[in-house]
Amino acid sequence: MLARADLAYPSAKLAIEYDGDTHFSRRRGETDRQRDAALAGYGWLTLRLGPDDVGAAPTYQRIDDLLADRSPARHRG
Repeated sequence: MLARADLAYPSAKLAIEYDGDTHFSRRRGETDRQRDAALAGYGWLTLRLGPDDVGAAPTYQRIDDLLADRSPARHRG
């Protein structure tokens, strides 16, 4: 297994991560960036959310837009 995301949409290759306080240390931030880069190498996009993003309408809209843009059906010939 490459990684385990907090929430993932495999068909859209979208990983959603909630970043609480522990993600803001220098070491954890570097680990997160390396993991995001590894996932990107396989075509995945990682969306990182903080406390203010959870439950916010713009967050839902952003996720909907990303899912629509990354949908396999959208990219069929």
